[in-house]
Amino acid sequence: RCYMKEFEAFLAKAIKQKSDFGSVNFLPISYDDRAIIDKLKKEGLIDNVRYIGMQAVGFDLTYDGLHHFDE
Repeated sequence: RCYMKEFEAFLAKAIKQKSDFGSVNFLPISYDDRAIIDKLKKEGLIDNVRYIGMQAVGFDLTYDGLHHFDE
């Protein structure tokens, strides 16, 4: 169950926390966020997903992920 509103809110949060190189090193997550992460990966918006225990994730934003909200 992955709603577009949650998907885009998660991506917007990740974009705000990215490093200069487009990498998110540590983003706290809940169990339900794993479905969103899978969808982001499938859509090609993130890559190199690194789970940090059960409660955080790191990943790289792709070009499409970084510019998802651009018009």
